[in-house]
Amino acid sequence: MFVYLNLQIIFFVIPLIVLLGFFWKTLYSYKKIYLFSIIPTFVFGTPWDLLSVMTGLWHYNTSNTLGIWFFGNPSTGLPFEEVIIFNFLCPFFITTLVIIAWKYIKIYVR
Repeated sequence: MFVYLNLQIIFFVIPLIVLLGFFWKTLYSYKKIYLFSIIPTFVFGTPWDLLSVMTGLWHYNTSNTLGIWFFGNPSTGLPFEEVIIFNFLCPFFITTLVIIAWKYIKIYVR
């Protein structure tokens, strides 16, 4: 039960807590970058996701979700978990990894 939410906690929430615990001072100074990484996923990603569900390209198993639906019902909307992971956790996690790599690992793109 709640497979989707459990996977998000294991692969996004726990690593984010660990990373934020170690690097919060550095990451706090990049607030605007976080906004610029999260806002486009709401503007462009959510309609794309909704269109895919409405056209039947994919669907969500209602028994594996919390049962909270945004923008419609289970056949036309998005589950709470998808909105959280796709629109917030995923860009937040990727941005965090990029900032840490850029600041501490010194990975340069040429």
